[in-house]
Amino acid sequence: MVKRTGPVFEKGIVQAYLNIGPWQKAIPVVTNESLSVKWRRRTGLVGGGNRLINEPFADTRSVTEDAAMVLSLYGFYVTMDTELLDEPDGAAAQAEQVQAQSEGLSRQVCNDFINGDEGTNPKGFSGMKVLISNLPARQRIAANLLFDTPANRKSNAFELLRILQTGVMRIQQGTGMKPDLMLVEDELLPFLADGFRQNQGIWTTQKDGDRVVDTLFGIPVEPAGFDLNQNPIIGANHDGDGRTSVYMFKWGPQYVHYVQKYGLRTGKPVLLDDQVTSRIKVDWALAPRIKNDFAAVRITGIDMT
Repeated sequence: MVKRTGPVFEKGIVQAYLNIGPWQKAIPVVTNESLSVKWRRRTGLVGGGNRLINEPFADTRSVTEDAAMVLSLYGFYVTMDTELLDEPDGAAAQAEQVQAQSEGLSRQVCNDFINGDEGTNPKGFSGMKVLISNLPARQRIAANLLFDTPANRKSNAFELLRILQTGVMRIQQGTGMKPDLMLVEDELLPFLADGFRQNQGIWTTQKDGDRVVDTLFGIPVEPAGFDLNQNPIIGANHDGDGRTSVYMFKWGPQYVHYVQKYGLRTGKPVLLDDQVTSRIKVDWALAPRIKNDFAAVRITGIDMT
């Protein structure tokens, strides 16, 4: 039986993964070396103060709380008959299976990054929809705009632009830097492009390898894509009331990132008890974290229905 694992094998899995979720490529990954992650989360702002002569400064301290999460275990098995592996095209057959499963893993993780809820699925992690709901209220902005017809998109484009600017400002004020990504509903992206392209210099494009990515204020704007059931990750009914959202993130080890126990890894081929089946385990333990409360924003209430 030919053993087809190792760095080249893993590189192919990662490439297939990123081809489906290219916006994930820029998300930093912090290694924790444990499934349990604990840290101190700042829950408020703290500053200095003023004093008069012969008076002390007020004693101010950072307000923090203990935070914790458990990483989710993702992965799959590459299972093939040993006779097929030993065929002249065995490597190609295995590669096709690995690509299909890697793409499926990417769709699942991309969806969970936004929609994951460990309260309803204990196997998974909580995604941005849940995590941002626990951030300070200023990180959630209600647009309440109709974008359902060409006339409404035209009349409300500038108001939505103002609201998007507010979202950028909220992250900039909280982190000192602009967001690294706006993630939107797939069908909303061309509407935004049509509405903002007339403002020269505001809506542009940039190259990302072989891809052309739209940008607003110099910030990449990416469609979220669809899940394993071919449903949009950020759908037209994402908010639950017939409306959708726009997400903004500042990436970084101190901002928004993934925490992993280990990088994506592949095991050695194992011959199962039936003596005719080869199995390779592919696994990855990870979860997203918002370490700085002001590094993510969700803009809700965009009606496209």
